[in-house]
Amino acid sequence: MPSRRLSLSLLLLLLCIGSKVDGQYFRYGSLRWQQVAVDSTGITVRFRLSTAWRRDYFAAVGGCTDCTGEATSPHCPDDAESCDAPVAGDGVHLYDPDRAPPVAMTFSFGANPDDYLTGQKGADTVPICELTPSRCMPGRVVDAFENTTTTPLAEEDALHIVYVVSEFTYKYPRATSSYTAGFQGCCRMGSADTELRNNAGGSWYLRTVVSLTREG
Repeated sequence: MPSRRLSLSLLLLLLCIGSKVDGQYFRYGSLRWQQVAVDSTGITVRFRLSTAWRRDYFAAVGGCTDCTGEATSPHCPDDAESCDAPVAGDGVHLYDPDRAPPVAMTFSFGANPDDYLTGQKGADTVPICELTPSRCMPGRVVDAFENTTTTPLAEEDALHIVYVVSEFTYKYPRATSSYTAGFQGCCRMGSADTELRNNAGGSWYLRTVVSLTREG
């Protein structure tokens, strides 16, 4: 398949916010896509979003959906939504840590502005997508490990990192064209957490250009 069918986004983390705010959990991520099917109704693309977070992020946002990684571990009580430290194999959702972050967590496909995924929370702090599950951003933890040996510790208020992979599919119009898909939100970890110099404490925007062909 031509390389144009697969694009790996550069980790361009934009929309800088200079001041430190609450809810800093995002470390870094990447976004890629693949054209997987063409039929009379459109062109189907599969996105793969890989992200890294502070492990306590999921305890803060209530984003655990199932705990298949270690079902008997204390990290996964009967109420999966309150899991404290997910491990590899656990299902999670990506939600905003706050009700009104500077930039709402959103995944846009770049075609129809009404087609998007969201991690936003309503006035009652309940994730909006729980009312419309098709707009949620589910993922699976692929790795999680403690970081207790470095000096100084790499994170503030947490000793763990979680790596999550999310996959979404979307059908574009059947035409040779290009679209910009992207994942944005707030906030990245601060410089005090990781000595981060690139947009510490600010919002992020991962994007990729989806170049489609009508060939099967």
